[in-house]
Amino acid sequence: MGCWGPGPFDNDLAGDFQLFLSEMEPTEREVRLRLMLSRPADHLLQDWEESVAAAAVIAEQCPGGERFSPPWRPPRYRPTPPLPLDLRPRAAAALVLVYNSEALACGWLNPRDRDKWRTNLAQLHETLTEHSDAPQQQPGTHLGVSPQLTPSAASVTSPRRR
Repeated sequence: MGCWGPGPFDNDLAGDFQLFLSEMEPTEREVRLRLMLSRPADHLLQDWEESVAAAAVIAEQCPGGERFSPPWRPPRYRPTPPLPLDLRPRAAAALVLVYNSEALACGWLNPRDRDKWRTNLAQLHETLTEHSDAPQQQPGTHLGVSPQLTPSAASVTSPRRR
């Protein structure tokens, strides 16, 4: 089916990633999340659905983090134990790459869905950075568009990636 909405788990690959995590021992999830977020930038963008899903899993544990509950909650789901704080800046950096990717932003059929997707990424990023004990981020590691998102001409006519 591909992608059916702008949420972090509203696509097949993110759903598969969450199912994969839920079948792991809770203590092994940190290793998988760390590996996912340690990939080079081109691989994070190639697997953007999993990158965003990993960031959402980490953001759930931040104060004020949203709990994502897909309609198909895995039958053997066990909550993820507390994750190390150093994963938060890694997840935030992955979201910056995805958010600032023109190719991904232009891939939405409906500009409102694209804007909602980018708003969701910005909210996840804010949750991760607001409650991070990491030092201030370097220049260029923030979301590149102001909170008021303006669709580009290319994004209005480009088809969704899948």
